[in-house]
Amino acid sequence: MLGVGAIGPDDDFFDLGGHSLLAIRMLSRVRDELDADLPLSLMAERRTVARLAEAVASHGAHAALGSPVALRAAGTGQPLFLVPPVSGSALAYLPLLRRMSADRPIHAFHAPGLDGRSAPPARFEDLAAHFVRELLAARPRGPYLLGGWSNGGAAAIEMALQLAELGHDVPALVLVDSNAPTPYLAQGVRAKFGELNAATLAFMYVNNFARCFEIDLGLDKARFAGLSPGDLAQAALGELRRVPSFAPDIDHARLDAHIAVFGATATGFMRWQPARRYRGRIINFLARDGHPEFGHERYDWSSFVERPVETIEVPGNHFSLVNEPHVAALGAALDRVLEGIP
Repeated sequence: MLGVGAIGPDDDFFDLGGHSLLAIRMLSRVRDELDADLPLSLMAERRTVARLAEAVASHGAHAALGSPVALRAAGTGQPLFLVPPVSGSALAYLPLLRRMSADRPIHAFHAPGLDGRSAPPARFEDLAAHFVRELLAARPRGPYLLGGWSNGGAAAIEMALQLAELGHDVPALVLVDSNAPTPYLAQGVRAKFGELNAATLAFMYVNNFARCFEIDLGLDKARFAGLSPGDLAQAALGELRRVPSFAPDIDHARLDAHIAVFGATATGFMRWQPARRYRGRIINFLARDGHPEFGHERYDWSSFVERPVETIEVPGNHFSLVNEPHVAALGAALDRVLEGIP
C-alpha cells in the first residue's frame, strides 16, 4: 500500500506515509486475503505489522478495540483526551500526534457504531455520556484535560459539564476550530444543505471526506435527492471513489456504518444546547482560512461559557489545519498552551 521497501514489523504505518484512505485500502486487502475484518479504528493504536498481526491472530474477524485509544501511552505530562470529530474516528488525530511533544500521553475516543454492530447515539448528550463512561473506566480520577477538533470540541464541552455534575474537575478545554451551536450556524446549515435527511447527510459526508484531503468534488446535493437507501449508498460510494487512494472495493456495510455515525453526530449536534455554562478555561485554535461554508460567527461560544474564550490563529482552513503541512503549526501551538495548564 505504501510503495516503500524494507518495512520492518515495528515500523509505524503512518510514519511511513500512510493516511486514513490508505488504511482503508489496506484493511480491505486484509479482509480479502486473511479473512479478518478489522475495524478502521484499530489502526489508531495498532499501527505496526506486529501489532496488527496480534489482532488477527487473537481475534480474527472479530477484532475489536477499546476506547479511548492510547495513541501515545508514555509521557510525564498530564494526559490529553481527544474527542473525535463528526466522523467519529480516532484516526483524525494521528497527524497531530506526530507533531506534538513526545512527553505527553495522548488518548482519543472513537464513536460507538463505527463497527456496524450497534447504532450510534442519536442525542449529542448521550454520545458525550458514552465517552464520559469510557473516560472514567480508563482514568477514574481527574483532573481531566479534554479537547477536540470541530464537533469533537463541542462534545468535549458537553463531557466537561457532565463530569462536573459527577464531581470531577475539568479546569480547561482545548478546542480546534470548533463551532458553537448558535442560531447562525443552524440557519447556515439549512441554507447551504437543506433539512438534515438521509440524502443531505450522505452529501455532507462525501463533501467533508473529500475536503479533508483538500479536494473539492463540486458536488450538487441534488445528486442524492430522492434516492432509495440502497441507491443512496451506491451514489455515495461512486462519489467517494473520485477521491484518489480511496478503497475501490470497500464494502457497503462498512461505509453505511461510517455514514450512520456521521449522520447521528451531525444531527445530534444541530439539536444540542448545553444545559449549563462551562466555568473553566477554553482555548479555541482557529483556522486562519476559515470554513468553506460558514463565517466567523460560528465561533461565538459566549452564550455557553462563563469566561471569554481565548483564541489562537493557526494556518489552514477548517479541514486542512489538522493535516500536513499545517498540522505542524497546530501541534507547536498546542504544546505551548498545554505547558501552561497544570
